[in-house]
Amino acid sequence: MPENDNMHLPPGSIAAYVDGTAALSDRSRLEAHVASCLECRNELLTVTGVVRAERRRRRAVVAVPLGAAAAIILTAVGISSLGGGSGPDAITLRSELSEGTARFAVVTPGDGDTVHTQNLLIVWRQAAAESPHYRFTLTDQDGTVLWSNSVADTSVILPVDIGLSAGQSYYWYVDALLERGRTATTGISKFVVDR
Repeated sequence: MPENDNMHLPPGSIAAYVDGTAALSDRSRLEAHVASCLECRNELLTVTGVVRAERRRRRAVVAVPLGAAAAIILTAVGISSLGGGSGPDAITLRSELSEGTARFAVVTPGDGDTVHTQNLLIVWRQAAAESPHYRFTLTDQDGTVLWSNSVADTSVILPVDIGLSAGQSYYWYVDALLERGRTATTGISKFVVDR
């Protein structure tokens, strides 16, 4: 486990968390770290997605050890490409990474809505019966992360100092870290700032 928030989780910790073999104290530290570290959160989402895809493909018990799946992901993709990222493919990459992940509903703003930036409230439905950790992320059209925040509630008010531009489109999503390494997402929603 990392000693501080500037370090990232080793692949074995993520794998142990996803397969349920991590000690309770390690699970708590991992959950706290993932709630504040976008790269490790994305790695957890990716490993969980790989495990789900493998389960669907085989329709049986996962035959590939989770540690090996994490190592394959890290080797093929690299941790740096899983961060907030920028560039025209960042939003597409984010959509592909969350494919097959459990979904929970957006309340407001709806996908494609036009919004005012004054006290912009973003709301989503609860992801599960348990109390998940939510990670809200706002990006520009290129996929560059403008603001990201961990919350326990099902809403955020965007800070006014983000500096959203009139007539521009922005993208947002919320990921939920549930019990036993399960994850859920709202998927990506878009809003346009009123002129």
